[in-house]
Amino acid sequence: SDTRLTVFKRLIRDAVANTTETNNWNIEWTSYDSGSQAASVDYVQTIPATATFSARVSVAGGVVSAPVSVYNATTCLADGYSYFFNLENGYFPMEKVKYLGTTLITQNKLLGSGIATESTIQAFKGKLSFQSQSEQNVGTTTTSGTTKADGADDRFEIVGGSLIERRGWREIFD
Repeated sequence: SDTRLTVFKRLIRDAVANTTETNNWNIEWTSYDSGSQAASVDYVQTIPATATFSARVSVAGGVVSAPVSVYNATTCLADGYSYFFNLENGYFPMEKVKYLGTTLITQNKLLGSGIATESTIQAFKGKLSFQSQSEQNVGTTTTSGTTKADGADDRFEIVGGSLIERRGWREIFD
């Protein structure tokens, strides 16, 4: 669904703990427009009521980057955001994502006007990064008077994200 993101976790039999759960997939957490659900935590980040997940999510270094478009009924336009989730619990990944590799972000990032597009995962100077953008990126004026656009020319670096860490995942559509 374009208004729901659900993360499943596969439980594998643990011979030491002698658990009986073998190859079961359980829902870990779900975030959707104006709500959330979780199996083992009390809070999962939600998206606004007028928002949709506008493209495929990207997962790297234990962080989910979700392109979210928030629609404004008054202007009939959307604002494109990068929403970040901790893969393990659905929380915002505090101290896990740096904007431009220097500033830790503490909230989801406005990319610009229009639909947010899928983030690409890349290695930049040996670090895992997401590259995110919207249809029309936000412009800001720098001290030198030039205009700089966020989005396509900016990246979100994963703190502690290893280039050799692997986690299996796939997207399922209903």
